[in-house]
Amino acid sequence: MEKISPTSVAALCPQLFGLEVERERVEALVAELTGILSEIHKLRELDLSEVAPVVVFDPVRAYEEGRA
Repeated sequence: MEKISPTSVAALCPQLFGLEVERERVEALVAELTGILSEIHKLRELDLSEVAPVVVFDPVRAYEEGRA
């Protein structure tokens, strides 16, 4: 998993949100984002090959059935 750089976060905040963020706040954001990305990584590693989705998204199906 890639590490999040405080320098990158500090540089992106003004570009994305139009806000200058204090160094302490940037470090807190990095800590939170690191935890979130760690959980996302764990979810992506789950073997879901035996799990059928509740809904299968197929945008073409409605046209094939004449409902569109």
